[in-house]
Amino acid sequence: MDGGPTWSNRNTRSLGEVYAGEELEVKYIVSEKKEDKGYGILAIDFEISMVRDKKLVIVSHKNLYRIKRLSPGSHS
Repeated sequence: MDGGPTWSNRNTRSLGEVYAGEELEVKYIVSEKKEDKGYGILAIDFEISMVRDKKLVIVSHKNLYRIKRLSPGSHS
């Protein structure tokens, strides 16, 4: 589930330079989800582009986020 098999199991690739102050646009999708012992695990894919010319600068696949499940009625 972690990393891209065609990327030697790495998650993120930088495709261009970005400098401080540049405006960026992020597109993301939950590409996979599963449950594990009271936790939910989400795999998130995202792309980051520069606003001014829409040039893609970062691509990332299957970044994992582990989130503790709350019991029903719990608001903590």
